[in-house]
Amino acid sequence: MNPLPLLANIVFLLFLVLIVFSVAGMQAFGHVDLTEIMSRHANFQSIQPALTLCFAMATGESWANVMTDIVRDVPSGMNASLYNYLVVFYFIMFILFTQFLIINLYIMVIVDSFEVLANELQGELEAQLPAFATAWALFDKEACGYVQEQMLPALLKTLPAPLGFKNRAKSAG
Repeated sequence: MNPLPLLANIVFLLFLVLIVFSVAGMQAFGHVDLTEIMSRHANFQSIQPALTLCFAMATGESWANVMTDIVRDVPSGMNASLYNYLVVFYFIMFILFTQFLIINLYIMVIVDSFEVLANELQGELEAQLPAFATAWALFDKEACGYVQEQMLPALLKTLPAPLGFKNRAKSAG
């Protein structure tokens, strides 16, 4: 399975979420004056700086400082308490959405790597199954499906890698 289409879909969805939150931020917080955190390069006054700011916040960089700067600049004629709830709701939703998508990206990469590794080892393990059955039969004379724990090191020494240590003992010594 090729992970690139899935990766492209998640990256596209993340970009779409960033655009939506940038536009929503421009509508709700475009009035906020520039500060040290919200500079001319990262603010909600136009789309490009808003995307830059949202991308930086999606990585976890200073989103709490941005929220604090926005809370301090209540627009005239608006209830400060209602405005604070709006700001907190916006930032909680933004962080939840973006962090969820970023975590999905990491999980997808880990699962895909595990799948590739499992596929590589599957053929190797299937090729060694007859050797394992033969070695097991030597240590399980009654064919009861049980090998005593004292016999396990000897069993592993008779099996080639990756199931045992037969080839490794020669190369390590």
